[in-house]
Amino acid sequence: MGSWILPTISELLGSADPNAPSGSLSAEQGWRGAIATSAYMLQSYIQNTVDSADVDTPCWHMNADEGANPGPSPEEMRLKTTQGLILTGSLPVFDCPQILEHFSTWVCSVPTWQSLWQRPADIGSVFAEEIVGRVNGVNEGDRPNRPITLLPADPLGRECFALILLPHVSLALVCEHADDGTPINFQFSFSPAVIEEAWQSLRARIAITSGHHLKQLDNLVAQFPPVEPRYDTVMEFGQLMWRAVPASGTSGTVPESDYIGEPFDSA
Repeated sequence: MGSWILPTISELLGSADPNAPSGSLSAEQGWRGAIATSAYMLQSYIQNTVDSADVDTPCWHMNADEGANPGPSPEEMRLKTTQGLILTGSLPVFDCPQILEHFSTWVCSVPTWQSLWQRPADIGSVFAEEIVGRVNGVNEGDRPNRPITLLPADPLGRECFALILLPHVSLALVCEHADDGTPINFQFSFSPAVIEEAWQSLRARIAITSGHHLKQLDNLVAQFPPVEPRYDTVMEFGQLMWRAVPASGTSGTVPESDYIGEPFDSA
């Protein structure tokens, strides 16, 4: 572990000897390929489990004069339709509207104004969160990629990571960067024990800087706890990640003809 009081995601995955590409793959290529694969599989999950659901007209759409139930509030509907939890850093990782609509997405980062002036005194306040939201382009009305503040000196701010928690699969991805911003190490893991450790490390940080979010996040993690992966899920992800590996400096994509399964769906 490093000198920081809490371990980073890369330290946790590294100490657990997670799945990782061979040395022939650069950290940047591995990260971009893994994110492209994750986005593709998340969208497939939505298409296969959400868009195919029963869409009969609910009773609250009936004539209110006839005494019909007015139905759930927008917040209740949002919680009911959430298909999973995605925690990322230090920038938003997924920008696909489908993913932002169906998953609860959060971004852990050191806000720009704190990085410049090193003034952490108010970072736990709602006011600070609103500023972070504006820095990251977050619309407080729909609240995708909700901001979570990191302390300015936190080494986690130098890592790109994603924790993805779905009903039937859990995944952690991380790309460690040098002080000059150069990607130096990419890792991923499907291990529920490792993902639980990563969540607990994030949770401790959130308790310090954004404690008002803990109840909601605890409820989401309880709803989508880390789970043991299916063997074919791990194999499918690795195969697709290699096919999606981009040339240096480009974004990765998964060719549609290469997607041969539905590994993020239920067993």
